[in-house]
Amino acid sequence: MAKRYVVRCELEINGQPITDFKGFAEQAVTPAKTVPLMHSTGAAELTKRFGFTVQYVIPQTGAQDWYGVRNATAAVTYDSGERTDFGGVEVIEVGEASTDGENEMVQTITCMAASRNGVTG
Repeated sequence: MAKRYVVRCELEINGQPITDFKGFAEQAVTPAKTVPLMHSTGAAELTKRFGFTVQYVIPQTGAQDWYGVRNATAAVTYDSGERTDFGGVEVIEVGEASTDGENEMVQTITCMAASRNGVTG
């Protein structure tokens, strides 16, 4: 399988795009789980939980206030031109600021999303 590289990650909050991201990681989605049945094993459908984390590069002035982010949209574009859209994005964890060794302060922002490419949980 060929590697895919993210070429653009953009989070839009109240019409304001934010692109100061150094890294992006999509969280795994578990669509079903195994359940024991009387004489066999079955599968039960789960509510899909979409989410991702970004490494936010904190600018020297005008840093984003992440604590009130509700119902935002996020778009990730890959080098192949493929695009992943998230809707109903909310920030669920704001990590501590740290340096990456290259004079940048970064912060891990963990988000949940109500939909991914139009599919809802």
